[in-house]
Amino acid sequence: MTSSRYSIRAISILAAMLALSACRAPGSTENTPETVGMCIQTATTTHKLVVERAVTSTERAKGLMGREALQEDHGMLFVYDEERPPEATFWMYRTFIPLDIAYADANGTIKAIKKMLPCASDNSSQCAHYAAGVSYHLALEMPQGYFRKRSISAGDRLVSEGSTSRCPNTDA
Repeated sequence: MTSSRYSIRAISILAAMLALSACRAPGSTENTPETVGMCIQTATTTHKLVVERAVTSTERAKGLMGREALQEDHGMLFVYDEERPPEATFWMYRTFIPLDIAYADANGTIKAIKKMLPCASDNSSQCAHYAAGVSYHLALEMPQGYFRKRSISAGDRLVSEGSTSRCPNTDA
């Protein structure tokens, strides 16, 4: 009788876990932002990227925390419904990869690019905060040096592959 009581309890726990996992949005995976293709258009070329879109506050708060590596042409795109002010900051708490961040307006025009250094401290107050210095709707984090190596600068443009401007003449 004791073993059947444990079996019923185990089945009940399994049923509860399955019910909770069904509460997520269809097709989503826990804590995994959507991955999409996009490109950066400069005056002379177009660079194709693969980015994770951090759209929810939870996705944006986690960002690239805990990652130990990031492929050269991969990054994270932070998307905001409202324009963010120049004093809004990003930080590198528990982020182990040196990154560059490009801040862009609602049209995808890059307004500024900044370098951010890793902060592995367990004390979040010891991590630097990086102010955008410009108003923005989008922020694209890439491995440090990505923008410089490709001569990407303010005035260049982020374009989603889902938009009418696909990524023509890509370098990758």
